[in-house]
Amino acid sequence: MSLPALTRVLLLVATVGILLGGCATRTASSPEASGAVERWVVLGDRDAGPGAAGLLAALPATAGRPEIVDVSTAAATLRTIVEQQMLQLGGTRADLFIVQLGGEDARAVSPPEPGVYGALVASLVVTLRERGETLVGTIPTTASDRNRAEGSIEDVRRLRRVLEYNEAIRTTVWARGAAVVEQEQPWLTGEEAMEAARGAWRSAASGAGRGLPAGAPAAAVRGFEGAAAVSALRERAVRAAAAGQHPDVVAKVGDSITASPAFLMQLTAADIRRTGHPALADTLDFFSRSLVPVGEDPTEAGEAAEPAPPVGGGPAARSVTFSAALASPLARHSLAAGDGWGVAEALADGADGPLARELATLRPGVALVMFGTNDLTRTSVERFEELLDRLVAAIEAQGVIPVLSTIPARIDQPAFAERAPRFNAAVRAVAAAHGVPLIDFAAASASLPNHGLAADGIHPSTCPDEGPSSFSARCLRYGSNLRNLVTLQALEQLRTRVFGAEDGALTEAGGRR
Repeated sequence: MSLPALTRVLLLVATVGILLGGCATRTASSPEASGAVERWVVLGDRDAGPGAAGLLAALPATAGRPEIVDVSTAAATLRTIVEQQMLQLGGTRADLFIVQLGGEDARAVSPPEPGVYGALVASLVVTLRERGETLVGTIPTTASDRNRAEGSIEDVRRLRRVLEYNEAIRTTVWARGAAVVEQEQPWLTGEEAMEAARGAWRSAASGAGRGLPAGAPAAAVRGFEGAAAVSALRERAVRAAAAGQHPDVVAKVGDSITASPAFLMQLTAADIRRTGHPALADTLDFFSRSLVPVGEDPTEAGEAAEPAPPVGGGPAARSVTFSAALASPLARHSLAAGDGWGVAEALADGADGPLARELATLRPGVALVMFGTNDLTRTSVERFEELLDRLVAAIEAQGVIPVLSTIPARIDQPAFAERAPRFNAAVRAVAAAHGVPLIDFAAASASLPNHGLAADGIHPSTCPDEGPSSFSARCLRYGSNLRNLVTLQALEQLRTRVFGAEDGALTEAGGRR
């Protein structure tokens, strides 16, 4: 959407607001006191409510039956809502406005940027909030939307746009005192997602006028929400084990944040149990029991390293060799993680490259993947999601379950701070498009002091004195400690619900190799 078009829409929203305010004939501040029937107004596309009749039928008998004025239409855009639906209402005020928007806008040939769309949503919500309480639904997404053509990246791009719009909707709606009804369920099947949406709308509508819910923090671990998602992961794990992969072995793939000794390498079960997480200590034991060759960084061993040639404008790849010693997969250097890396460095040299060598060496059941911190400084989000999609496909082709992670905030430079959310939306979209688990470290660390970052504004901080292994309340205010926690929580889901499901045969394999 061009700036002149944006200006016209904003002016139209303001004009409609003035018209609605000037000719309003009723208010609905206290329907209970007056005995009046509540009036609910539905705007947007046909997903609103989801469906006014369905929402009304879902209300408990004691809630009464409000009068519903439904002006929603199929394939409505935000412009349609302003130019047709709001003008159709005239001066109507309401006890509750129910709004569903964004789907058609995100699918447009030239969709507005997320920041521009957020400004449009903000203007609409301000106008509605002056006339009644407001519920706004995020754009519905489900696992049933996945129908990927081989090698195609277009559905990832479309999903990323939806996720960016949803984040703009959440941010602007919460900031203006309205409530968000969550319909973003990319790991649920169509029926599972619809049932979740009905429940979310029912809960929100039942609370209208009695304190609307504020924004809730996003879940730190995604991808295990529905029975179908867990079953699909289980099927992958069974096939992988039959092909010789080891479910209790974890590969680490990423940049310096993943290569850091603070990430998983220093964890001890005793520390974890001491700080109140016995189940996670069992998970650490499970993923530490197999012994694999220890990776050695030649620079740390005092040998001369011979770095690989730079790829895609990034730094030289760190050379890692293996000694005869054995260690757990978590307490070793990874071939597929290096300082300053982006996705291109991990994919370099194809079958002879870092990723391929790491997977061939370990034969893992799981690969923990975090990229984007360096990519956002040197490539476009479109190129990043294309490379990340390729990397995830390469991991899956080896029978390994990838677990993606969003990146922490970048607060070292304003330009990088603005780009990080877009790259995280791409990470979420790739994970959802492939139906693999996601660790949303960005969401988990957003409320930490300094976003859980060290003084450089790039790398996660580590709890002083107690180190990255402590999960005490004090230490979970530091990024490395929190990342270790949420990573173990994701591995716990895999251990208990995927590898340990049914007969538990997958948890019995492992040990010294």
